[in-house]
Amino acid sequence: MARLFLDDERDPREWLPDMRWFRGRDVGELDEWAWARTAQEAIRLLEAGDVLEVSLDHDLGPEDEVGTGYDVLKWIEERVALDETYRPPMIHIHTSNIGARDRMESAVHGIESLIDRRGSRGSDGQA
Repeated sequence: MARLFLDDERDPREWLPDMRWFRGRDVGELDEWAWARTAQEAIRLLEAGDVLEVSLDHDLGPEDEVGTGYDVLKWIEERVALDETYRPPMIHIHTSNIGARDRMESAVHGIESLIDRRGSRGSDGQA
């Protein structure tokens, strides 16, 4: 099982210990974090499976070349919507882009809503 840190500049081993949601965790866990620098690289790691947790930045460079953290969330949301067996990783957002953060948090809420609807369906798949 792995964890994924998406950021074009910040090294997870240097930044994770200072993140509020990471404080109090074992620093030995830092070795479990893979560092992706583009949305495509992050999605490839997610496609490979066994990603327990992600921390996403939004701005990664030229969007048309490297994508954004929001692109990764759209991929996760689509996978949740289309594959009833897919369990998304725990999601953290560490972008400082306020407008993008709002959009990314909305995507996370959308993912959570899809998961909640799965749980409310009966055994025949009906709500």
